[in-house]
Amino acid sequence: MKKIILLSIILLLFINLFSISEWIVSSKKLDLPGEYFDGEKYFWRAYYHLLEDSTSLTFEKNNITDDSTVLFFDEGNNEIINWKYIKSLLDNAQKFVWAAIYDIDYNPFIDELKKIKEKGIDVKVVYETDNLNSYINELIKIGIDVKYDKNYKLMHNKFIIIDGYCVITGSTNFTNNGFKYNSNNSIVVFSNELAQDYMNEFNEMYEGYFGKNSLDNKPFKQVEFDSGLIEPYFTPEDNLTDRIIELINNAKKSIHVMIFTFSKKEIAEALIQSKNRGIDVKVIAEEYQSNYNWAQINYLKENGVNVILDKNYKTFHHKTMIIDEEITITGSFNFTNSAQYYNDENSLVIHSEYISKVYEKEFKRLWEKYTK
Repeated sequence: MKKIILLSIILLLFINLFSISEWIVSSKKLDLPGEYFDGEKYFWRAYYHLLEDSTSLTFEKNNITDDSTVLFFDEGNNEIINWKYIKSLLDNAQKFVWAAIYDIDYNPFIDELKKIKEKGIDVKVVYETDNLNSYINELIKIGIDVKYDKNYKLMHNKFIIIDGYCVITGSTNFTNNGFKYNSNNSIVVFSNELAQDYMNEFNEMYEGYFGKNSLDNKPFKQVEFDSGLIEPYFTPEDNLTDRIIELINNAKKSIHVMIFTFSKKEIAEALIQSKNRGIDVKVIAEEYQSNYNWAQINYLKENGVNVILDKNYKTFHHKTMIIDEEITITGSFNFTNSAQYYNDENSLVIHSEYISKVYEKEFKRLWEKYTK
């Protein structure tokens, strides 16, 4: 990032650039990660934590750092404080808000998108066709660009990009259930490089490339940030299943899983092998999903893996794995063939002891809650 800031200063000196608040603006293409073109000029907004007010919010179980924030939802816990934080990010948008979200019916989010559209912000939404509803029609009526997926499977992403410097992603759909009832997680990362990866992914879907037609156009395979290093994955073009198995096989002490849908036998077998070599393997699984014949939950139990089922009367919706309290995998990716080969999905492999300990704390809280 320091190199990018230095490059920006050089650009300011040698080409026709001028600064508006925290933006760099140019009539010529900047070739900086996260830059935005409004049809006339190019804009680039450096990543940093703009929201001084938000850092004073009291997050009981969540954490704010200079460039990342972890949010947990669980049966109504943290809904208001989490939404206040996400809303503050959206309120600070100045150029664009692009959202690729599987399902939307959360009224505060709908109202927020309308408000920022009225401010002249470029608002675009990519949406799962099967989830068309009156809320989406409201957005269309006020001129928000909405594109439906052309994937016979699912556009299962849940991510938002703000101004090319901020990415919000995780397991949380922007629905009443997602915010008020289900068990979910979201992570906010301030990074121009990560934002560029997500902008490329958004643009390919916006232009009609879904599922097996997805493009492998991720410019940053690894992204450094203050808390560690991130590997972004977009399936089906990236092989996240093999990467998960590799990380499982390399675990040294613990693998803790919180999962909604688990049908991928290769991942189950890797967990069993790790358990057999002395790794502490624990799994919290969604109860309803575990009842299907294709579910790997009974297979894990039969082979000695410590598995418990959730007690959320709605949905346990996490798609998370914490390895050695050092690596966290999270996003929209369930452990299924569809997630790997057919759906449009996104996930992060986060190499960060700090963030992993935050997820581990939530795992332990839920484990204790469900084993009482």
